[in-house]
Amino acid sequence: MGNIDFAKLITAAASSPLGILSLAILAISLIALKFFSKSGDTVKFGVFSAMFLAVIGLGGSIFWQKPTPSPISAPAPTPAVGNTDRDFPQDISGTWRDEDGFTYVFKIVGTTVSYEQLKDGIHAGSGKGTIDGQNLQYTYVDDRTHDTGACTGLLSNDGTKIDGTCGNNSGRWGFKVTR
Repeated sequence: MGNIDFAKLITAAASSPLGILSLAILAISLIALKFFSKSGDTVKFGVFSAMFLAVIGLGGSIFWQKPTPSPISAPAPTPAVGNTDRDFPQDISGTWRDEDGFTYVFKIVGTTVSYEQLKDGIHAGSGKGTIDGQNLQYTYVDDRTHDTGACTGLLSNDGTKIDGTCGNNSGRWGFKVTR
């Protein structure tokens, strides 16, 4: 035991949820051994049961916690190929809908685009990006699942439809919204 650097061991274990769980189990076990080593079997069994349930609860809370959204690490989708003429009508502000029952309320400031995603009138997510002519690029956050990703879209010539693709670490998919 003389070769073990306990400070490094504890620091390394404390850097992950499983390491913290392991340290908690070890600490509680050592304390229980010290306090209850001379107790009767019934007391030892009761203490063991309480410790076991506490470890199960701690482990469950670690594994079932909601992840914090992380910065988008998915590669940016390939830009759509369309008219990049800045004189092209690019006012997509207003309400758009998709086939899955979501509503998108777009706002435009210059070439900056932002939107709020709604499902049955309840906020479900948001996005922010840019529009250049017919080409739309943005990132999104799904507040229900904490999913994040990047999308590109192409505004139709008549300005009533946007077709595009989105992607994240799980894959890519197409989308279509209409006014």
